[in-house]
Amino acid sequence: MWIGNYDGAVRSVLFHHEIADDRATALSLELPEKAKFSLYEQLARDKLRVLALLHTHPDSWVDLSWIDQQNQISSRMGFLSIVLPLYGNVSWHVDAIGFHVKCERGWRRLTTSEVHTAVEIDDSR
Repeated sequence: MWIGNYDGAVRSVLFHHEIADDRATALSLELPEKAKFSLYEQLARDKLRVLALLHTHPDSWVDLSWIDQQNQISSRMGFLSIVLPLYGNVSWHVDAIGFHVKCERGWRRLTTSEVHTAVEIDDSR
């Protein structure tokens, strides 16, 4: 998870296993409700919030599955869900990543130009 200020600047990255023992399988993970509540209580005290959830898929498909759409850590409008291809184990370019934004009617994948406008990324490597 990208953790940041209300202005949208990422301040840290938090991994699921740092919050609690997640219930993971080869293709999914789930955080206990108690861990989610504790996370949000701590973030509120620190005046921070979860800006985006990042996860990987086993192949090059980077859209959100039905399970991804239903099991987000935040339901806030404008929340980002970012999907890296091939378990994130290959050289990647921003155009190969799925950036999805939470909207009133579900999720919408951002176009490449929207990603470059909305998210400042250094992909020069």
